Amino acid sequence: WHDAFAYAQIKTEWKAPRLPLHLYLSARFLGDARGQLDAGLGPQFLSERSLILGVGVSTPVKHGLSAWFEAGEMLRYRQTPADASRMKPDYRGGISYAKGFGNLLRPESHGPFYEFTADGVFASQFQNDMLAYSQHRAGYTWGGRVQALWNWHATIDSKLQYWANIAETGPGIRVRVAAPLTVSVNFLRGLYLRGGSPYGANYDEIRVGLWYAVTK
Repeated sequence: WHDAFAYAQIKTEWKAPRLPLHLYLSARFLGDARGQLDAGLGPQFLSERSLILGVGVSTPVKHGLSAWFEAGEMLRYRQTPADASRMKPDYRGGISYAKGFGNLLRPESHGPFYEFTADGVFASQFQNDMLAYSQHRAGYTWGGRVQALWNWHATIDSKLQYWANIAETGPGIRVRVAAPLTVSVNFLRGLYLRGGSPYGANYDEIRVGLWYAVTK
């Protein structure tokens, strides 16, 4: 898509002493630089391009597993011809699982590693769609700062949309620049698992990302 995407979230959480759930307030920003793409199917909008304010509940992470649900309001900073509303209710939730083995990206790690994440996400903004995706990475860590790795990713959805049913694989590198900042570069070969793509059955992608996170 030759596009740059941004996702940011700030969240404050209250851990009730006798409840198995955490209550939180959240503000999310989702946007991209290009905005609109015409691939022969009419205008395609590549992100929500909005600020989302929400109230949610989440479970504590246990054995790598957690769940959450959030209700809020989407405030669009850029409208689309299909929906000119500035504000819209937003409901989303999901289940997440993450597990890592070996020498993960942390100080003094050196040697092979493997990590796996799986998520199921419901999003009302995508026609009440349910998406499930898994990501596998295996490789080698040097000095707790650099990883050479191989990716295996898969995504499916309940609406059977072409862009949400894919499989990807390819090499990558991840560098821990500082404690909260990580840079990744991945070279992926992808396959659309369903018909309807205007790009053909396969695609090649260079995916560059910056990840920054702090907790207080």
